[in-house]
Amino acid sequence: MTLELTTTTCNEACWRAKEESCSCSCGGRNHGCLKQAFDANGEALPRPPRQMRKYDHVYTLHSIHSTGGDAWRVTHAYKNAHHTARGEYRGRHWTLVGEAAFDARATESQMKWEELKGLVDPERKWKRPYLAWVRSDILEAEVANA
Repeated sequence: MTLELTTTTCNEACWRAKEESCSCSCGGRNHGCLKQAFDANGEALPRPPRQMRKYDHVYTLHSIHSTGGDAWRVTHAYKNAHHTARGEYRGRHWTLVGEAAFDARATESQMKWEELKGLVDPERKWKRPYLAWVRSDILEAEVANA
């Protein structure tokens, strides 16, 4: 397998890839992992966590919520525990860079994800779920300390 690390976050295209070369941020760890759906014991293989890049940090999908208030409670707890953000002027607006967590409504392209399929009533497409994202390094530290 040929590895060429880029800033592209790992996603469905890498997970279902058939070619030998991987060029996303997983470094080949998740490359082609969903080509087969079951392991040797016949159990379903777990999906890698969803990730996204926001400015200079990688965030992992923590949870999916039906209301913004629920997602805010999750992300607010991480923000209070980890004060990591710094203000920067980006483009024409002031923003927090490196915040521990944030919540956002699912985009149209995210609504195609396996995890989000069936969560929205076709009659009410405008009512999309909220996604709680947490910085990947914070989640990894939690797992290591557990």
